[in-house]
Amino acid sequence: MGDRKKLSVSPRVCLNLDNSQFFKKQQKCCLYRRDRNGARRKMKIILLIEDKSEEMEKAKMILTEEGFRFVSADNLDDAMRIWSRLADRISGVLTDLHFPETTGQKEGACGFAVVTRAVRLGIPVSICTDVNHHFCGYIKYFVEDMGKLTGRKIPYTMDSKDWRQAVQKLVEQFKED
Repeated sequence: MGDRKKLSVSPRVCLNLDNSQFFKKQQKCCLYRRDRNGARRKMKIILLIEDKSEEMEKAKMILTEEGFRFVSADNLDDAMRIWSRLADRISGVLTDLHFPETTGQKEGACGFAVVTRAVRLGIPVSICTDVNHHFCGYIKYFVEDMGKLTGRKIPYTMDSKDWRQAVQKLVEQFKED
């Protein structure tokens, strides 16, 4: 990995995908946070996947406001690499549906791979997409069928990217667990 890809973890932390020291340190210092009442809560790390920088910034701002730690990726390869490195720490996924498989490629429906993995692993997932500009009505059938298979509803936005609503739906799933 001669060309190290840096990815953000929350607003002011950066990690190298091959920097194992970060992961050891992160597990010790970021497992808990205090809520508004001072109670100690297990820290949740959200995997955020969005390829458009303006939308990524909106999502990051909302996650930060809500007090979440997060890691972000703008393509499928980076998302899966992060997931494999932080597998036991990812407790929620917030994803778009249409983004590239690797940097520089044309976007595709890679979000389905992410949603399927989250569902298979029992990790709460919320889809924030505006697929209607892709003329893709299939999302509602996919989400309904995944929900029937798992007994868990998968929230999604489809007409416009409403990150606040998507984060709220993700938080509701944490309360169910």
